[in-house]
Amino acid sequence: MKNAELSLEVDNTKLTADNFKSKYKTELSLLQFITADIKEVKTTGSHLQMETDCLKVELQMLNEELSCLKKDHQEDIVKLQEDQSKCQVKVEVNSQPANDLTKALEEMREHYKVIVWSSNKKTEPWLVSKFRQCNYQNTMALEPLQTQKREVTLLRRTTQNLEAELENLHNLKASRMATLTETEQNYAAQLQRMQNIISRREDELAKTRAEFKQMSADGGILHYLKDLLEMEIKTYGQLMDAEEIRMDTSNGPLRTSTSKQSEFIAVTDLYISTLGRRSQLRLKQYTYSSLCSCIGA
Repeated sequence: MKNAELSLEVDNTKLTADNFKSKYKTELSLLQFITADIKEVKTTGSHLQMETDCLKVELQMLNEELSCLKKDHQEDIVKLQEDQSKCQVKVEVNSQPANDLTKALEEMREHYKVIVWSSNKKTEPWLVSKFRQCNYQNTMALEPLQTQKREVTLLRRTTQNLEAELENLHNLKASRMATLTETEQNYAAQLQRMQNIISRREDELAKTRAEFKQMSADGGILHYLKDLLEMEIKTYGQLMDAEEIRMDTSNGPLRTSTSKQSEFIAVTDLYISTLGRRSQLRLKQYTYSSLCSCIGA
């Protein structure tokens, strides 16, 4: 359980680290976009500053040209006046009194001034309306452009956030798949161990059953041999009792008892040779103990 808790904490820390990495990447991308926008604004400002400088220079040049033209005009007027003063011609002509040209020119000038003033007065509101309309159109064209730029930036941010979330989900899926494969491998190994244990226990059970069957068979044979041996012991006891009665000497019974004992052991060995090693050992122990008890009796 502690290992599982530690693994969960490790996974959580990895996920938080991945989240921080994704957030760092998004913030870094936003910073890059903002720096790029700032650079663009700076470049546009520098371009505008250069254009204003160029316009100022052109204005100075035009002012200088205007001043030069004014000077030239004044010089030409002075020259013309000097020429008129130098070459004066007096001509006397008897004619009708002509119209005053200066007065006519003044009247024409006044007339044209009135026409120009009236035309300016008529065209000024049209120009103002056109200027306002152009400004309104420019502002209306700039507003959707700015809104579109904002939407583009918002979409970029949302796409970056979604990409970060997708990457986090992929990482979470990979970690879950890794844990799933690890748990499957662990359970498969445990199942294999259990199957091996079950197979070993089945083999042991089969062996024990076979041994039990063998022991039951050996037990039946031993019971049969026990009955035979008891019958043999009874017959040999009767014979030994008869021999003891018959024999009068002291050494005779010992010889007959030893000969009978050797014959009894030979018979038992003949029966034991048909059995296995375990039954042989048990049968020998049983026969020797019964023999000893019989001899003691």
